[in-house]
Amino acid sequence: MADYKVSGPEIKKFVKIMRREPVSFAYNPGDRPEDDYLGLHRLKPPQVLGKEAKEEGQGAKYAFGTGTVEGKLLTLTCERVLPGLAKKMKRCLKAQKVMLNVQILDADGTVLEADVEELPDDPELDDDTDIAQGAPAADPSNAPPPEAVAAENSDPAALKQRLAAIVPKVQALGGDLAERLRQACLVAGQQISSGSPEAAETLSKIENVLARQSASAPPAETAAEPASPEVPLARLKDAMLQLVQRIRVLPEGPARTKLGADSRTILGQINEGAVEAAITAMRRLTQELVLAEKPEAAPKADPMVVWRDAKETVDVSIGALQSALRGIDDPDLRRIADAGLNGVTDGLQTRLMAALFEYNAASGENRAKVAETLRGRAVDLRNMLETDPIIALCEDNPFGVKVAIRAPLIAALDKLEAIAGA
Repeated sequence: MADYKVSGPEIKKFVKIMRREPVSFAYNPGDRPEDDYLGLHRLKPPQVLGKEAKEEGQGAKYAFGTGTVEGKLLTLTCERVLPGLAKKMKRCLKAQKVMLNVQILDADGTVLEADVEELPDDPELDDDTDIAQGAPAADPSNAPPPEAVAAENSDPAALKQRLAAIVPKVQALGGDLAERLRQACLVAGQQISSGSPEAAETLSKIENVLARQSASAPPAETAAEPASPEVPLARLKDAMLQLVQRIRVLPEGPARTKLGADSRTILGQINEGAVEAAITAMRRLTQELVLAEKPEAAPKADPMVVWRDAKETVDVSIGALQSALRGIDDPDLRRIADAGLNGVTDGLQTRLMAALFEYNAASGENRAKVAETLRGRAVDLRNMLETDPIIALCEDNPFGVKVAIRAPLIAALDKLEAIAGA
């Protein structure tokens, strides 16, 4: 029996909650959107919902994590992700008459994919929320002249220039406002690429928020304020974040999943001021973390699986950028938009895959020869990733889309070289 599965009006109630606080979610796609499993809960850890999604859903793949809503954008931060989640989740919601755009993040906040378009208003979802809810009132003098807005609405190049000018200012901010504006920049980039008339309005909202932040910023020289009574909580949170960093480098598995869920619970206790409960839980978490960090003898990894997992991660990550790149008149970027990473590696990936097949099929003395070839192919691809300017441009793109290419692939190449050298 599904305890956490929701549908229709129940989903809309959770959308309103997700505007104020994160909500745990789990998802398992079915044969049709109407058959999808979607579970939501305010208090249960995401992995609990994930277990039910695995058991109750029709598919073999499932995802879970936490969700928040800003305007018409549902952001899912995933502890476990599945390919094409943004598009599948959007279809599932549409089948339940819930119209939201969807953005997928990994546990570190990197955008993996997004499905964003112009959507009709739904009064039941209260879509009038401003992207900077809680910011000071807008100064009318900051609004652009009507003729400028009209020109920008009809000139994609001008819109891209505005977005490129906005991104560094957003990156210089901190806190929740910066994250909301980064998400808004992603939406604007998608709207520009699709020719949506809402692109100029989205950019104007971001510009107005940045102007208000600049106007309300305190002078450079201000009198020192008395020490905050919440300093102990801040120190406790800093200590907890150090534990979180140790958890993130643990290998994938039940221990990391459990410790990650426990850490989020403890951070919630700290934010609520429950100091004693947080300290007790941190002691227990530290003991479990020390045990999880003890090295264990692991079987030799399959190099094909190592590379496949890294490549799938990169494919999902770069997919969020491809739609934006289709609006750029550059042959190199066009190849990435059409073919993904394969568009710029000039056959190096193909040669690496051939070496991986040969390595797995070889045995005895022949494997040593094939291993040398595999190491050479890994070195060739590594050199290309580290020096190619197009790869650097994709990761440091002007659309504000977080793309991870070099880190996961180079880490996988390190493992391949280690396996082939063993």
